[in-house]
Amino acid sequence: MMQAGIQIAGLATSIFGQHGASQSAGQIAHIQQTIGQIEIQQNALREQQMTLSSQRQQTENLRNVQRARAAGLATAVGQGAQYGSGLAGAQGAASSQGAYNALGFSQNYSIGQQMFGLDSQIDQYRMQLAGLQGQMNTNQGISMLGSDITRAAQPATSVLGSFGGMFKGMGGPQSGGILGWQ
Repeated sequence: MMQAGIQIAGLATSIFGQHGASQSAGQIAHIQQTIGQIEIQQNALREQQMTLSSQRQQTENLRNVQRARAAGLATAVGQGAQYGSGLAGAQGAASSQGAYNALGFSQNYSIGQQMFGLDSQIDQYRMQLAGLQGQMNTNQGISMLGSDITRAAQPATSVLGSFGGMFKGMGGPQSGGILGWQ
């Protein structure tokens, strides 16, 4: 009798613990998904920052080209060679360097966009993973609970069977007893 009470108390404690663990797993999954959403927002801000930086670099590059061309023109005019091939060569070199710099900025920007796209995919998978981990923990808790109930039911069944034996001597309708148990 005492053993059955201990087993029932153990089962109740196990059920309570499994339920609490299941709830905690759900909360953990929710927090992990929230963190994933915040990381997506952070990546969006980093991408915005990268875009602004790239635009500023391209604008600065155009200004540098204009400065170089103006300096070349001023030098040519100062020397009286504004109509010569030296001026055209200097301005062409400035424009060429500007185009080369612009290409580098454009390539870096493109690579940055690809990296942010990959980061976004990783964040989406992390959020899915967090949800699946929560579901898995819940399912494991349910499975453990089922195992605990099964283990507890075996001794409880034999204990309950012995309760029936206690009343056996009282008889039943076939034996003329008043309780109806045999």
